[in-house]
Amino acid sequence: MCVNALFKTTVLTFGSQAAFASDGWGDTREQAIYLGLGASYSDTIQDYNDVDWYYHQNNSGSQKSAAVILQSPPNENYNLLVIQRDAQGFEYTTDLASAGNGGQEWMIFGINPGTKVWFKVYGNTTSDNDRFSNYKIELREH
Repeated sequence: MCVNALFKTTVLTFGSQAAFASDGWGDTREQAIYLGLGASYSDTIQDYNDVDWYYHQNNSGSQKSAAVILQSPPNENYNLLVIQRDAQGFEYTTDLASAGNGGQEWMIFGINPGTKVWFKVYGNTTSDNDRFSNYKIELREH
């Protein structure tokens, strides 16, 4: 990575913490950023190759109900892919329908004990990216 690379800013709106990262942060499923229930992130999609991955895991002994919400920036159309892997290792994928520029995509789902869920944010087309306009992803207990 170039030392002079532009840095994208990510703000964790749960509590008062902030995270600052460059491209290369959360760009793969293996590098996904933890998204707790009640937390949200605001970030950018820098270019047509950039994607951002988040995850949540239910380590409690009971089922949780959650809602994930993706708010695209006003002039961009971002998509949300949700992958759930249950305690037995089976995976279920949901690619939410595009909501258009500035649109909001959301999904309500159950998270069984031992289930891990990944959320992938990416541009709908190769021109849907803007290093200066933030999207917001939020995971709420439902």
